[in-house]
Amino acid sequence: MKTTIIPRLSIFLFSLLTLSNAFAQKEFAFASSHGSYLKTDPAGASSLEKVAANEKVTRKIQKYFSKNLINSNEIRWEEVGENLLATTVSNDITTRTLFDKKGHFIYTIDYASEKILPSYIKTMVMKTYKKYEIISVAKILEANRKVWVIMLDGKNDFANVKVEDGQMDEVEYFQKSH
Repeated sequence: MKTTIIPRLSIFLFSLLTLSNAFAQKEFAFASSHGSYLKTDPAGASSLEKVAANEKVTRKIQKYFSKNLINSNEIRWEEVGENLLATTVSNDITTRTLFDKKGHFIYTIDYASEKILPSYIKTMVMKTYKKYEIISVAKILEANRKVWVIMLDGKNDFANVKVEDGQMDEVEYFQKSH
């Protein structure tokens, strides 16, 4: 089960660098009332539109957003393979949540500054990386797991660390070019 986080971690690290999708996707917006989809791509009917027409799936997704207190004026929807990716921005936190085509939650990733990082995790990281600055944080929730990924900036290098269940691991290390 822990091996599934590595591909998601790689996706996170890649998206930190690009912050945009490198492949064509159909985009949709979810109205602020979370009651209807607004199509922004004039292409033919997609699986996303078919899912939007399924009230049972729409209710599952609405329930997830209500339960998790995700409040945003707009939710951007994208098709990612057979799944649906919802992206919201609220209070300087970008949240990306993946659902399957039946509306079941797969994972969510919150991208933000260090302000969302619990103090005990920040202390643990900064104890090891004393001369580094935290430049970004991601909180990944998947299958009853919470994983923190912290990007650090040092004088001559960058480091990415992962914290899960009180265990910290360096995932990537990069030398800066001068």
